[in-house]
Amino acid sequence: MFEFGNVRKIFTDPHYVDKAIHCTKFEITVNFLADATGNDWFRNLKTTDGTNLLGNALKKRRRNHRESLNPRDPLTPAKKRKVVIEPPAPEDLDAAVVDIASCTSLKETRRIIAHTTALRFAYIKSMESEDASQIPENFIKKFPCYLSDASLLHEDYHYNMLQRGLPVADFSAAFKKLVPAIYAVAVAKHIQPPDSIRPTEEDDDYWLACKLLIQLVPKYCRRNKNCQLDRLFVEAWVLGTSPNALQSLMELIFVFDLAYPVEMKPFFLCLEKMAGLELKRPFTSLLDLYNDLMNKSNASDEEVLPPPPSDTAPGIQPENLEPQNSLRPPPPPEPAEVETFETV
Repeated sequence: MFEFGNVRKIFTDPHYVDKAIHCTKFEITVNFLADATGNDWFRNLKTTDGTNLLGNALKKRRRNHRESLNPRDPLTPAKKRKVVIEPPAPEDLDAAVVDIASCTSLKETRRIIAHTTALRFAYIKSMESEDASQIPENFIKKFPCYLSDASLLHEDYHYNMLQRGLPVADFSAAFKKLVPAIYAVAVAKHIQPPDSIRPTEEDDDYWLACKLLIQLVPKYCRRNKNCQLDRLFVEAWVLGTSPNALQSLMELIFVFDLAYPVEMKPFFLCLEKMAGLELKRPFTSLLDLYNDLMNKSNASDEEVLPPPPSDTAPGIQPENLEPQNSLRPPPPPEPAEVETFETV
């Protein structure tokens, strides 16, 4: 035990006061108890991380006191974060086939497909080098998931175009951009009535524009009369709208390096030109169709643009214009033209 006289002496000691100025409040308490009792027992009460047990107890007591005065809202336990460790990508084609077939979700399927594009590209090139027949059919037998969702071809298409040094063309976006121009040219070529109403549904509008574009091709390529809509179908499912299906069809052609059907070749070449992909020079007649579409598209863009701002400030009349309250008399009316007839 210690006497209160010693405590009073400690607090009034100038040396102790100067020393307490540079200490924390917990260190002040520990130093006070150590000096009052005459031993260092309170200074040795430390945990493994170096903090003082007495200081921790005081912090806990103060925190409990504050929570008793102002209790906090009950906290729900935080949701445990799931740590997902992705398995390594397959290193050969057979392992990729097994992994894709065992997928239970579309997200997992897309992940494996994105990591195995090089394997499928090498597989297709090996079949082409061996001059194998029915390359797309053999590919679908190994990967039937492409038949249920043709949009999975996008990763293979992207990798294929990069390996061939070609730009990754977006046929869907190019087609959507020229849909109003297709309608305008169809009206000009008397394929679509001028007072016809466009479908309100977006997908129906795109589908009708695709049919109109197919009907426009024979108007320009007069030697090709077999460009018809029923020759455009491929048996597959696509998630999305008609432009997405058109994009998947073009990706299918480029992934397997297929030749365009003779009947639909002008249509596909026109799509290439619309998407900015010029592998071969298209027909001159197709260039006429493309130029008409671009002219209609540019004209529609100019109609939407606001008028240019005036160079004159508001309230100031230009020099070449007369003010509205001018006292100058109006010019006399021009004399009417009189028809003369010669007598015979």
